Amino acid sequence: MKGENALEAQKNDSRELNWSILEKDRENDEFRARLLAVDLSDGDGLGCLEESISRFEREGVAEKPGTVRRLGRVALDAMGIRSERVEEQRRREAMPEALKIYRQRKAESIKVFEDAMQEAYDERSGFNAMVKDIDESLEQYANVIAESEKNKNDKKLEHDISVEMWGSKNEKEDRLRQERAQEILEKDLNGRLTKVEDLDLKAEIGGLGVTKSEIDYNGEVIIVYNMEGAPLRMLTTSISYKDTASEANEGSVIGAGMMHRLEVQPLFWLDNEQKVKEENKILPYNHRRGNTISCSYTDVYKNPDQRLGTTHDRLVSRRDEPYIVYGWDHVGGGSLINAGEGDLRTPQMVGRDWMGSGINENNLNIWDELVDNIPKWGGYNEIVLRRFAENGKAKPPDYLVIENGEISDDIKHHAAVFGVPIINVERKYYSGEEVE
Repeated sequence: MKGENALEAQKNDSRELNWSILEKDRENDEFRARLLAVDLSDGDGLGCLEESISRFEREGVAEKPGTVRRLGRVALDAMGIRSERVEEQRRREAMPEALKIYRQRKAESIKVFEDAMQEAYDERSGFNAMVKDIDESLEQYANVIAESEKNKNDKKLEHDISVEMWGSKNEKEDRLRQERAQEILEKDLNGRLTKVEDLDLKAEIGGLGVTKSEIDYNGEVIIVYNMEGAPLRMLTTSISYKDTASEANEGSVIGAGMMHRLEVQPLFWLDNEQKVKEENKILPYNHRRGNTISCSYTDVYKNPDQRLGTTHDRLVSRRDEPYIVYGWDHVGGGSLINAGEGDLRTPQMVGRDWMGSGINENNLNIWDELVDNIPKWGGYNEIVLRRFAENGKAKPPDYLVIENGEISDDIKHHAAVFGVPIINVERKYYSGEEVE
């Protein structure tokens, strides 16, 4: 009985040993399959895999060895004995499992890659959607701002147009009223001014307070009308200023330096507008010429002390000669641009459309006011004319004015050059003094 138990125990031990050996061989086969799968993964990709599969299919699947054979292979392994044939057999046996492991890992790797790509795509899509939402919001905001600006600009434009229309309308109406006042004042003034032809007629008739005489100047006959009590209304200006005797003042007035030139060169007065403009570009300030003429309106019975050519201290020229005074018996249409008492401080250079505040519909009685409100002796008024007509030509004088027969050679020279008469105002006939 003991012998039987011992034999049974020996058999059990042998079976356990065999199972242990077989388990070891199985583990070796699984390890070999995993190594082979790693070799496939480390190859040249799909080409290597296809080559291995083709070779596997050509050679066929190696049959699994029996238990005895497997025990023998383990024993040889334990002794370190390995043959190429046995190793190749084992590789072929492991190939199906290796391919299975490889495909499983490959599928897992592809799944991970696809999941990562999908996640990246989802993130990119979400980012693009967010950017799109932001862009749409910005565009909507920009449209709102643009619409608001447009409405604001439209309202401003509408307001500006309205203001401009009303302003333009008012300006146009104001301008038309001023031009109408200018026309009325010019016609009234022309009706009041004494005409040279009227003086000539009275002198021819005789006994009407005007006598006529002639003087010779270098072969030129100059007519002189002697005012001996006849009414006389004049528009006059002097061509030089008392202030020009001071060198310090010459730089402060446009044309101050030119007055001395004009005294000896009367035709200088007739230079046209274009020539004056061109010269003004290169001349120093006090040698430039303006485009206005500052005159005074005189009624010798009411305000005779209006820049007349006398030896009075205020009216002496730079060379102590009698004052050179130009006069006009009419004004051209559109040439009257300002009028008032005293010094109006009118610019000596003005624009073509400029008119002063003295030309307005509330000032239509100015010609009476200028001679009635100013003291008979002293004080003055200022009437401003355009120097140049629309065609650019300068306005020549209609006559020269002197007092008490004081006729200098300069005055004779100017009268001869312009071909105009001289009006000689004998003050004693207008001062209230008794005349013999």
